[in-house]
Amino acid sequence: MFVLKLCLMISFVSSTQASVYNDRAWKTFFAAMEENTEPAAKGRALLNLLKETDGQNGPQDYQGTVNYKTPSFRISSSHIKRAFATLVPMEVDGKILNWGSGGRLLKPHAADPLTMKFLTGLFTDIQQYFPGINLTLVDLFHGHLMYDNISDDYLIIFHAKEYPKDLFSFHVTKARALDPLIPLFETTSKHFARRNLIWSLNAQRIWQLDTLSNTYFKEFTKSSDESTLGNTLWEDQFGMPIFDINLITYPGLVRPVTFLY
Repeated sequence: MFVLKLCLMISFVSSTQASVYNDRAWKTFFAAMEENTEPAAKGRALLNLLKETDGQNGPQDYQGTVNYKTPSFRISSSHIKRAFATLVPMEVDGKILNWGSGGRLLKPHAADPLTMKFLTGLFTDIQQYFPGINLTLVDLFHGHLMYDNISDDYLIIFHAKEYPKDLFSFHVTKARALDPLIPLFETTSKHFARRNLIWSLNAQRIWQLDTLSNTYFKEFTKSSDESTLGNTLWEDQFGMPIFDINLITYPGLVRPVTFLY
């Protein structure tokens, strides 16, 4: 039996589309992408577009697509903000420190039980509602919590499909040793294009972006050669980093853990 291990971030999917093309919102986004070279300004433009339109019903000639989902388990903004400010130190297994995002550099902490239940629900919602994503050591196991001071919002950038076997053979071999049945994938796999998801506390949404198609969405994976090769939405474009959240899913690891900056 796999045991869920948590990383603070949220993501969910839906194919429902808005009914009306929001011309103003999309034009504002395009203008920001064409005129601004500052990554934070572009990140803010993307968040504004998602919050206004869910990334739906853009111009007919724009090929970028967004899936979205509202979390199945709701929690108040005031509780989440309080919980994120009152994390407590925790002891964790060395395996988590070695595998988890931020584990080797940052200090492990835990949130209160209700918040951890909510965060666990975000991970499981992503697996359930976004096709092709699995809670495994090589796929979805972490997210990056950010604070956007412009809109007073908390965001989680989830990275699924973390270790494609054609890029990270060492990690894949190590993961297979721990779990021989773990599903593998490559950068050419169908769902690798949609490995980046964003959760917003204010919007109560999880958005999944296609960041491989030749659209403006792809620009958010070009902060470095590494992020471009791995199709990685770099979290620093969207706010101030607070901590990484890990939900590790191999036997013997039972508690969610966050690594605090």
